[in-house]
Amino acid sequence: MYDSNDYIQASGDSYYYQDRVGSTLSFSFRSFTGSETLLSYPVAQDCRVEVDYEVLQGRFKVVWIQGDELAELTMGEHLLVVSRNGARLKVVGDHAQGSVSIEVAQPE
Repeated sequence: MYDSNDYIQASGDSYYYQDRVGSTLSFSFRSFTGSETLLSYPVAQDCRVEVDYEVLQGRFKVVWIQGDELAELTMGEHLLVVSRNGARLKVVGDHAQGSVSIEVAQPE
């Protein structure tokens, strides 16, 4: 699942956490497997996304999905343009343990 773009881009989510503590965009986790949509953007807009995470075990990534395109967001700041068809921000894990913090704001 972790390496399948088709699975990750699917509109539905399928995931499991043994433990998840925190808010929607800032949390620690244990034994995270699958993909979870954290945010959906239904209309065209620009946004600034700051991604920070630590992976202690397994594999983990933050992805931006827009139409048929999927981009992995590395740690740091990203300026993202949402098309009129919308976009989604997801986390994807493979037996992952760690923490993630994502900040989203309108660009200045």
